[in-house]
Amino acid sequence: MRRYEQSTFPGILPPKLPIKALTSEEITQLLDHLSTGYARNFMMVKLALYTGLRNAELLALNVEDVAPFGDVARELQLPARAAKGGHPRAIPLHSTIVDDLREFLAWKRARSESTAPAAPLLLSQKTRRRISPRDFQRIVRQAGREALHRNVHPHMLRHTFATRLIRQNDPKVVQELLGHRSIYTTMIYDHPTTADHRVAIDTL
Repeated sequence: MRRYEQSTFPGILPPKLPIKALTSEEITQLLDHLSTGYARNFMMVKLALYTGLRNAELLALNVEDVAPFGDVARELQLPARAAKGGHPRAIPLHSTIVDDLREFLAWKRARSESTAPAAPLLLSQKTRRRISPRDFQRIVRQAGREALHRNVHPHMLRHTFATRLIRQNDPKVVQELLGHRSIYTTMIYDHPTTADHRVAIDTL
């Protein structure tokens, strides 16, 4: 079979490598591991896995974005100041996340961390200021090595959220939850399996 170079077909890019995502078992292992440690780390990673927020969006959250009237809401309101491109969006919260956030805010109050509306949701343990992307990366990498014995990076958490959703939902819904401007960006998370191929052929 003839091997074609990319230049043979101008404008056509080579296929991207599959996006890495955590399996359901790995998600459970990772969260179980984090649940026995520092509460902020558990909350930070679980929020990323269940909201699909970009790293910068997650770390920019204030208390009022999850608890606008003093209690945790069923929907996270990502404001323009935190959203990429200044485009706000609403993300429904899974019931377990609502309970976890209530416990987390109580944990913050017990540590004398501010839970005022404009206070950062996720603070650095050392500086008591908003946690940095570098610290987030370090925490996720360490948790991945300890719990899964593999490299995990923060953006993989968003990949996992998108990959899990797109297999069972309308891509347009997933696009809106992720805050993508184009549906084509969302579709990179859709990876058909061998079983999908078999179902497709059986419908002929």
